[in-house]
Amino acid sequence: MDFITHFGYLGIIVWTFLGAEEGVIFSGILASQGFFSLPLVILASAIGGSLGDQLYFYLAWTFGSRLLQRFDKLRQAYPKARRITLKYGDSIVLASRFLAGLRIAVSVACGLFKMNRLKYSVLNFISALMWATLFASLSYSLGRSMHGFSKKFVVLIGVGVAVLFLILRLLIRKELATEPESEAPVNNDRQDS
Repeated sequence: MDFITHFGYLGIIVWTFLGAEEGVIFSGILASQGFFSLPLVILASAIGGSLGDQLYFYLAWTFGSRLLQRFDKLRQAYPKARRITLKYGDSIVLASRFLAGLRIAVSVACGLFKMNRLKYSVLNFISALMWATLFASLSYSLGRSMHGFSKKFVVLIGVGVAVLFLILRLLIRKELATEPESEAPVNNDRQDS
């Protein structure tokens, strides 16, 4: 809590850049207790989340399949991300934030396919804004629903919920890592810049 409250909205941007839902959930709980403004939590979370995806998109755009060779977990998730990106096209970017275990791989697939950079950036930010709005609003509502409890107790509940999401995310990643690869990892068969 000290990191977020000390660094404020910049701390939220950093946490959501490095992490995921946990930072948004915890920040939404803090907003419910008056530490932050909910709209600014949503904006900071969307900025941090979209910056993380942008990084992977541009790394894939620049370095191509070498990025997959460097990261085993990414290489394992890529075939699924490739399939859904080919199936749904650019619109998959809007859903990517909600695809547990595939979000980064979808960003990489879009980069490898050389998706139009401006289009990717706009769709990615819209996706991050929807994601941040959902998680921050739900956690804010949870925090507000505990109005009779002390702020420390509500913040502790926020920590617990964030930890549960982290555990769930790690379990999903582990499950994806144990699934066999069903196709070759890279085939840059789409070019629409």
